[in-house]
Amino acid sequence: MGKVLKIREVGAPILNKISDEVDIENINEEIVEIIEDLKATLEFGTGLGIAAPQIGINKRI
Repeated sequence: MGKVLKIREVGAPILNKISDEVDIENINEEIVEIIEDLKATLEFGTGLGIAAPQIGINKRI
């Protein structure tokens, strides 16, 4: 089960950076954990979608 993480708001520096690509052929435990955190954070909030940079993770997932 993932962790509910703080959602970054407009103006947060991470939202203006280009995120790192994730190699879909080599998904590891770290990526699975990030996905679980994304799901938990989205379910806790009121949004319809979420991206990794919004929870402070600079990756394209």
